[in-house]
Amino acid sequence: MQSPYLNRNFGEVNSSVKNNYSLISLIGKGSFGSVYLAKNKKTNEQFACKKMKICLRRMYDKQAILNELKLLACHKCQYIIKLVDAYVTSNHIHLITEYAERGDLSKMIKRLKTRNRYLIEDTVKKYLFQICLGIQYLHNNNVIHRDIKAANIFLTKDNNIKLGDVGIVKILKSTNNYAYTNIGTPYYMSPELYKNKRYNSKTDIWSIGVVLYELMTFKLPYDANNIAGLKYKISNQDWFMENKYKDRYSKELNNLLKNILHPQQFTRYNITQILESPYFYQEYNLIRNDLVKPFSQKFFSNALVPINKNDWNKVIKKYVSTPPKIQAPSPPPLPKLPPIKDAEGYKTKALKIIDKMDELMLHINSDKFRQYSSLKREIKEDLNNYRVKCNKY
Repeated sequence: MQSPYLNRNFGEVNSSVKNNYSLISLIGKGSFGSVYLAKNKKTNEQFACKKMKICLRRMYDKQAILNELKLLACHKCQYIIKLVDAYVTSNHIHLITEYAERGDLSKMIKRLKTRNRYLIEDTVKKYLFQICLGIQYLHNNNVIHRDIKAANIFLTKDNNIKLGDVGIVKILKSTNNYAYTNIGTPYYMSPELYKNKRYNSKTDIWSIGVVLYELMTFKLPYDANNIAGLKYKISNQDWFMENKYKDRYSKELNNLLKNILHPQQFTRYNITQILESPYFYQEYNLIRNDLVKPFSQKFFSNALVPINKNDWNKVIKKYVSTPPKIQAPSPPPLPKLPPIKDAEGYKTKALKIIDKMDELMLHINSDKFRQYSSLKREIKEDLNNYRVKCNKY
């Protein structure tokens, strides 16, 4: 998707930056910082670069950056944006992530709304299913997203979902634990949050319901002129959907929405109930045994909130840097071949050496493999030369 800021001058944006990445154009901007389209200068691959200021930040903001870096670097889920690299320059940290070429759901909804179009049910079902798989991955690892909204859900060029902006995730000690911090985006916050009650992973389910309502209607279930009015409506009023929207979609999808966007968190579906519902039963049954692995264990290791540039570099080294490859031990030198007495004896010994080399190649890295492959080719050429010379084969 072309950026509206393409080819504009952003000072250092077009200059080369650390780790062989260059910033091409501005994709988006917010209170957290800016997101750029980035390119790897060696491979020409495109990525997104989230650039955030780290000096003069509150500890809370630094913790959010740290959370995002850790989660994006350590997860193993295809429906969550993956961190590729990270580095610090002057007063900013740069997170290099996968690039979602089609932007986020909120922009897609705005485009379709201006054209008086709507999403067919197959598309809504696909998006909802992939969102739920991404959230199930987090919930199975005792992590609550806490900021699910259309603007934080991205689309790849293949029209697949990628969850992003995970800075305010909450890590629970167990699945039965509750959280208390009132946090999130107002339109997507659950009734229990507005009522200052303790909450669990089902607060994410409410937010998924709001996104689903948006996908079906291109509207929000609750709207108001101010936070106080919005808080009152979400806390005390039932949401409503006009028949013209309901009629576009199946009865099963409408029923699922009711169970997801239920005001009582104890009655509201959890993520597994959504995926195991009749609406998704067939799709989920096909992949439930092939779900992704849990977080890398380093995600759950303790990390102090970085204070200065050196601290940030240590965090990047701990969570992001690829561990050095363990080199295979050097193989013993090949035995020197005895002087030729008869070509047949030389051939037999040489072929045995080749067989041993073939076995050895299974246990060495690619660079060594090339060296031994070259040596093997030389031995075979020597055999042919001796074959001609001795005229016996």
